Amino acid sequence: MKISKHIFFLTLIGSIIYSGFWLHMARALNEEIDQFYNIDGPSMGYQFYGNKPALSGFPFKPVITYQKGLKNGDLKIQFNELKISAFPLPSRPLKVTIDKISIQNKYDGKLYEADEFKTTFIIPKYLPNKMTQSEVRAWQKNVGEIIFKNIELGKNDMLVKASGPIGLDENLQPTLNLKTVMTDFDKLIDFMTVVTSEISTMQAAVASTVLNSMAQTDEKTGQKFVEFSVKINNQKLSLGPIQTVEIPEINWPDSI
Repeated sequence: MKISKHIFFLTLIGSIIYSGFWLHMARALNEEIDQFYNIDGPSMGYQFYGNKPALSGFPFKPVITYQKGLKNGDLKIQFNELKISAFPLPSRPLKVTIDKISIQNKYDGKLYEADEFKTTFIIPKYLPNKMTQSEVRAWQKNVGEIIFKNIELGKNDMLVKASGPIGLDENLQPTLNLKTVMTDFDKLIDFMTVVTSEISTMQAAVASTVLNSMAQTDEKTGQKFVEFSVKINNQKLSLGPIQTVEIPEINWPDSI
């Protein structure tokens, strides 16, 4: 009986300590959300289409939920709902889920859509306080990349799964090295040829031939899939052995 009382007492104390920790963390997160939504975000050029993100999840991982989308300069991102779930601590996983997302950039005027986007990455030890050249350069030297444990992008029957690092090179330009598995890859080639015009008919034919030669068949579903790498080096995007497009240079401002 005494043992049961001790266990109950320890459980109660542990629950109180954990609840205090969770509520303290939630208060700090809410302050960060308020700061970014009302002050920092607008000062950096972000325009929010939805109401302030909501925080929930007690007693489990905190979940931040935001709806509708946002805009920054020429980049417009819209979605039904975005959810971010994590204990906000370095080296812990952070999960992002976005339902019905569309991205449009006036740079090329094209609209990119997906039914669902999911990703889990490891929280780095810190992120730049401001997206200025000096802050970003310091981050590149001290951290340099973010490790993505999982990335999933789905549209109709096409599904892309990937994992790997995303970071910045010494010139503060994006780098990418993802191990990727894709189903219904012919639909992606058609999309990049017909809809976005990012690759020519000749490049599409070569890509289709190469990917079909690399394709495997899932024994359970009978569906074809292909494994390949997606890389960005020196501002050039490559899908497997095929170099597709040149990535526009990022010019980080001296101050904000």
